[in-house]
Amino acid sequence: MNVEKKGVRTEIVKKDRYAARFVASKKVDGMINVAFSMSPIIAELGLSKEIELTNVRFGPVDFHLMMSKKSPYVSLMPEIDRALQKLKDNDQFTKIFAKYSVDSSTLVR
Repeated sequence: MNVEKKGVRTEIVKKDRYAARFVASKKVDGMINVAFSMSPIIAELGLSKEIELTNVRFGPVDFHLMMSKKSPYVSLMPEIDRALQKLKDNDQFTKIFAKYSVDSSTLVR
C-alpha cells in the first residue's frame, strides 16, 4: 500500500541516514522503513533516544539478492541460492538478525 495515495503527506529523502535525521529533527512525525537496516544507522548516528521503533509492521517485505547480468558471478546464482537456503535452514539468519535486535521470523521465509 502506498500511504501517499491514501492522503498521508509524504517526504522523499535520498538516503536512510537523511530519513533518520529528518525524523529526529521533528520535521516529520515518522517514517516507514526496514528495522534491520535502519536500527544500525539510528544507533550509529546517536539517535536512539530521539527515534522510537514501534511494533507496527507493514509487509511482509521480501528482499531479493540481485546481480548484474554482466557480472562474472551470475553463473553462480544457483550456488548462492543454495547457500542462502542453507543459512535459513540452519537458523543462521535468526542469529544474524538477533545481532541487530530484529525478529527474523518476519523477514526470512
